[in-house]
Amino acid sequence: RALEQMILNTTCQCNACANIVTLDLKSVVHFGEFLVRRLGNQDELMGPEVNFMFRQVKNHVKTELGVPGYIAFTDDAIAALGLPGYAATLIDHTEEDQERGRITLHVRDMGPVWATRLHERIVELPDVMSEFTGEIAAPIEVVWTFLARPETRALAMGADRLDREALNDGRMGRDAVYVCHHGDVVIPQTILDWDPPFRCVWSSLLPDGLRLMVEASLEQVDDATTRVVARSSSPQGPKRQARKARSGAKQVVEESLGGTLEVLRSMAADLENAG
Repeated sequence: RALEQMILNTTCQCNACANIVTLDLKSVVHFGEFLVRRLGNQDELMGPEVNFMFRQVKNHVKTELGVPGYIAFTDDAIAALGLPGYAATLIDHTEEDQERGRITLHVRDMGPVWATRLHERIVELPDVMSEFTGEIAAPIEVVWTFLARPETRALAMGADRLDREALNDGRMGRDAVYVCHHGDVVIPQTILDWDPPFRCVWSSLLPDGLRLMVEASLEQVDDATTRVVARSSSPQGPKRQARKARSGAKQVVEESLGGTLEVLRSMAADLENAG
């Protein structure tokens, strides 16, 4: 989207600006050990695995596969992801590494992915019944992980157990489902919008048949702080039933949203103390 805005808003005729339309993004994902060294006001990653990853950035994916914009995973990254269904959708591409010999990169062409995202409708709440805002002492990626992983999401939702019904490739995303177990009560949460690590919208099917839409928006305040805005719609369903449920639901939902923020703060503090 940023590239499209640059193309629309740039009138400069220099070679660099004239070739904006040809730019694309490539990413290489690797998993391994590394050291962190402080240099001035920033951290630098060091070690053999870091050097290996940087060598793989200078690959031949574009010339040999004809894919200008892509994400490429090393074997170690694929193993760490633990998503065999997703790995099966990738294109295998071999490279010769100067230290490790022949290695395999598993490539995803991001062109079709972007084309799909371009036409996706952003799901908005029909109304806002309750809203809570709070800051969590953790980076945005950590807070998103708290909300995405079943074991930590269960704690945040106050559930006894939380299962997930992932997409065919094993990932969570639109149309995937979290299933919250609260004693004998089971509440499916169907994901309607999924934009890691910034925003997620889901629809909870309540025991009385009504639905409640919830939105969690994350904003990075600084490297160690994330602002979370949690919103809930009014109960959705037959008008008379939904109207009757609204007064009681508002208090329950506000207590739930407030409790979720407190649990996220607690998990962030535990993580900081453990580190």
